Order: sequence, then C-alpha cells, then structure tokens
Amino acid sequence: MRTRAVVLLTLLLLFTLCEAAPYQHLEAKTVKIYAPAVARTSLGEKGVLIEITITLLHPGSGRVYVSTMPLTEVNMQASLYTAAKVAHELAGIPFSEYDYLIYIKSPAVIVGGPSASAYVAVAIYALLANLTLRKDVSMTGFIAPDGSIGPVGGILEKIEAAASIGVETFLVPVGQTVDYQLKIVTRKVGPFTLSTVVREKVNVAEVAREKWSIKVVEVWNLEQAIEYFTGKTFPKTVYEEKPSKEYLSKMESIAEKVLTEVQALLEEKSGIVGNSTRKAVNKIISDALKLIKDNKPYLAYLTLKTALIKMYYDEISGKWSKREVSDVKKIIDSIRNKISELSSLADRVYSSDIPYALLLCQEVTNSQRALDKAFQYYKSFEEIPFLSTLQQFLYKLSEARAHIKCAEVVAGILSANISVLDLEKQAALLLSEAKSAIAYAMTLTSGSDFLSEAEALFELARSAYMDQHYLLTCERALRAVAYATTDLNLMSIQISGALSQYLNYSKILALKSIAEVKCYVDPALAYAYFEYAEYSSNYARKILYYKLASMYSKALLSLIKEKHKRTVTQSSGSSSPSKKSPSQPSKPSSPLQSIWDIIVQIPRVLISIIENIIKFLEKLIKGFTGGLVLQVLLFIFFNYFESK
Repeated sequence: MRTRAVVLLTLLLLFTLCEAAPYQHLEAKTVKIYAPAVARTSLGEKGVLIEITITLLHPGSGRVYVSTMPLTEVNMQASLYTAAKVAHELAGIPFSEYDYLIYIKSPAVIVGGPSASAYVAVAIYALLANLTLRKDVSMTGFIAPDGSIGPVGGILEKIEAAASIGVETFLVPVGQTVDYQLKIVTRKVGPFTLSTVVREKVNVAEVAREKWSIKVVEVWNLEQAIEYFTGKTFPKTVYEEKPSKEYLSKMESIAEKVLTEVQALLEEKSGIVGNSTRKAVNKIISDALKLIKDNKPYLAYLTLKTALIKMYYDEISGKWSKREVSDVKKIIDSIRNKISELSSLADRVYSSDIPYALLLCQEVTNSQRALDKAFQYYKSFEEIPFLSTLQQFLYKLSEARAHIKCAEVVAGILSANISVLDLEKQAALLLSEAKSAIAYAMTLTSGSDFLSEAEALFELARSAYMDQHYLLTCERALRAVAYATTDLNLMSIQISGALSQYLNYSKILALKSIAEVKCYVDPALAYAYFEYAEYSSNYARKILYYKLASMYSKALLSLIKEKHKRTVTQSSGSSSPSKKSPSQPSKPSSPLQSIWDIIVQIPRVLISIIENIIKFLEKLIKGFTGGLVLQVLLFIFFNYFESK
C-alpha cells in the first residue's frame, strides 16, 4: 500500500531531523543599521542608505549567510565574513560557535559593497557585547582582516545620505577628511565656450560641517569606531617592540646556515665567480655578521640571500655564454622539483612549526614568482633579442634558485608529520578575503605595482588551493590581501598627505597583533616583517610590512585557537565541563520561548537535512558498485509498494 511508503519516508525524514538538530535552546538577537553607500541610478551615482538587518544565532558553526536586494556589484560575502570574524576576535568570543543571517536592502545597485563592512563589524560587536548603537553616529569604510579600517570612495555622497536620518557624527577612514571631486570649468575663447573637467581638492570635514552640521572624524581601527558608536572604551596599552628570545635564536640559526651555504658556494665556484662579485659577497658576509650581532637576524638572512643571487647569476651567465643550454634547463627542472617537494612538506609540518613553515612557504612563493617572471623575459627575448632582456631572464632564474635554496635551509629546522594539516577551511576563507580585497581595490585604483602583485599572488594562491597545498594557499592569500589593502592606503595618502598617521597606526597595529598572538605561539614571520619594516626607508614598504606583520599574527592566532578548540573537543569526550556548554539542552524559560526556539531553527534544520541526504547519496553512488546498489534498492522499494 502507498500508505506504507508514506509512513516509511516520514520516519526516515524524522530520523534525519532528530539526528541533524537535537533540541537545544537557541539564542537569536537582531540589530538593524542604515549604512550609507553610493548607488548607481538613472541620474548617475548618488548617496543612498542601505538597510542592513543582522541576526545572530547561537549556537552555530561559524557561517555568514548574506542576502542582498538588489545584487551588489562587488561580492559582499567575503567582506562581511571578515567583519564577523574581526568582531569576534576583538570580543574574545569563538566565531565558530555562532551563525549570522545578514539581509541587505538597497534602493538601487550599490557601487563597491565592502565599504559598509566596518559598520557591520561594529554592529556585530554590539550584539555580542549587548551594547546599544547611537542613532546619531554613522560611518563608512571597509574592514581588513587585521581590524584596520580601509579607505573608500564617495565620502561626500555618503555623508549627504546620512544627514537625511539625523546623523551628527560621521566616521571615515584615516586620511579621508580630504578628497577630490570632479568639477567642470568653462572659459571663453573668442566666440567659443570651452569646458574642461578638473580634479579639485575638497575638505570633506568643512563641507559636511557647513552644509549638514555633521562632524567628520577619522578612525583607524574597529576599536575606535566602537568607542564612538557605544561609548565603550578600550585600554590604551604600550606594546613592547623587542622580539622574543626564541625568535632571535631560531632566526639567527637560519641566517647562520645560509651564511654557511654562501661561504661554501663561494669556495666551490671560485673559478666562475668574478672578482667584483667576490668582493661584493665578502662585503655582504661582513654586513650580515654585523646584523646578526645587532639582533637583526631576518635582515641578515635577506642580505645573505643577495649574495646567493650574485653567485648564481655569474654561474648561469657563464653557462649561457658557453651555450650550455642543457645545464640551464637542468637548473630550471631542479627549481621546479624543489618547489613541488617543499610545497608538500609544508602540508605535513606539526602545528607548532607553522610559524616557520610560513617562512618556507614565503620562499617557495618567491621562487615561483621569480621563475614565472624569468619565462616572461625569455618569451620577450625570443620575440626581440635584446641583451637587457636576456640579462633579466638570467637574473630572475638566479633569484628563483636563491629563494629555493633558502627554503631548503628553513625546511631543515622543520619536522615532517605523518598526517596532513587540516587547513582547508582557513585556506578557502583567506582566498575569499583576498578576492574581495582585490576586487574592491580595483574599483578605486588601477595599474599600480602593488595591485598587480596582489593579483599575481591571488592566482598563485588559487593554484595552490586546487593542488590542496592549504598552508601555501594561506600564505599567498594573506600577502595578496596585504598588497591590495596597502595599495588603497597609498591612494589615501596621496590624496590627504596623512603619511605620518598611517605609519604610526600601522606600527601600533602590528605591535598589538604580535602581542596578542605571542601568548599562544612565537610569531616568527610577524617578528621578521616588523624587523624589516623598521629598517626600510621606503614608506610604502614600511606600511606594507607593518601590515604583513599584523595580518600574519591575526591569521596565526585564528589558526592556533581553532586547533586548540578541536583538540579540547576531541579529548574532553564525555567529561563534565565546569560551565554548561552552549550546545547542551536547556529547559525553555517559557512556552513562547520554546515556540521561538523551534521557529528560528527551521532554516538550519532544513539545511542539515539536505546536507545529510547529499552526503548519504554521495557515498552511495560513489563508483560503479554504489550506483548499482542504489538502482537495486530503488527498484525493490517501488516495486514492493506498487504490488501492494
């Protein structure tokens, strides 16, 4: 009878439902904000208010569901995920235990969606800390993974939109109280009237005060924005700049091993290396020893790498001039093989070795980038055989070889594990953040070296992800984000001239991030980047490396906490915690609360049911045998009930 089929299917559904979502008290909180944005209308671009409804669900699994109407030009999913993650990091609450439903309603298509992400981060923090947001404060800016607030476009248009709802204080990223606007200038030339479009510098703060009586305030990071929105204050801490003894010891050991390689190569290639190169290498060795003595081991390491490049260049130039092309090809093949081998090693290190495995990944990436550029030069040389192009080809090959040699030195201090690091989720999320940051940067800037580097690193990160090299993906994606966001910072500096502010804030943020993570693990690469930033005289490089130090620290902190959480969950088993876990069943406080708990769980239950069915079918139909089993079961099932 068909009734039996219905009963059996109903029981199957109920079983899945019970397994997917056992009863638990679900916390749900909602906040609604009106974020200013720039929208494209039939009359051109103008400031509008977008309605953003954020619903917090606890317990959860670290997911952010975004719905927009209409669709935005730039994918907002990654930027809003970053907003939630950064807010949780600041609140000290595990993000993996919460879910967020974010609905965005706009009167028109938004231009540059991530510009509201900083405001969303403030709202999420307020939900977590049970704080009320002031209605007379608004803001614009995109949130970076390290908690800094990056520059955006259309500031005046957004302030005008915010004025319509009674906003009195408007927060903007540092350096954006000055902006440029396009202005049409006309002049008479005889009987003709000529019109030209010129860029005119505008003092945003003055215009906002005079036209709308709004006070414009610059903020650098999420903490400052929260203070204006809620009145909550954060402690002002002076952070120590001195690196850890562990870092100094290990990095010094790595530098000394590279020094040994340099000295051995100098002796081995004595008949190939020219006199000028020999003198230069000896000077480099002397400088490196002084840097090691001054507790600057990473700078010594970088300095010694240039010695390797010089000697490798003399060797490969000699081979090319003697037409020993087969030897050059062998060098290229060796580099490629080492890149593959060391990429796999990075996936199998112990969690405690991740800080130095990231240094290994950096060198593998640098080697791959140099190799790619070498082939580009060689292709140009084949088309137009200029001597300078050939020299660039040989120099980039030497660079790739030096990077991979340094990677081998770093690999020597790492211990290979049998199992592979479980970093797929973190790699995917960082890849999304990189894609979002680059896409947004491209809406405001174009053609810069930093943005080009960000795009190249993103492509390499995506390639590593496809090859399942997840730690390598993380390293490349983090650098891509740093280059893209630094490019936006440089754009803001060019407009406002706020160089000293950017340098100061970048340094403070790097020190703060390092201080947060060093309680859990020694952030080797973050110390190294900070060391380089302090040494560099190029302001763009200083900002970039301060940002890299900050982002690597944040990424390490997130990774270590996630690993710790998994370890505790697996080892605790059935032990009784001192404090009741949020996932444990609890008695509802009232019938209304019970009804509400059931209602808000419906979307999650449906998702769980679908996921379970998909997983079951995937396992069942995998391979020929599974497909055959499924067909037989379906045949028996339907024929049985048809016969009844």
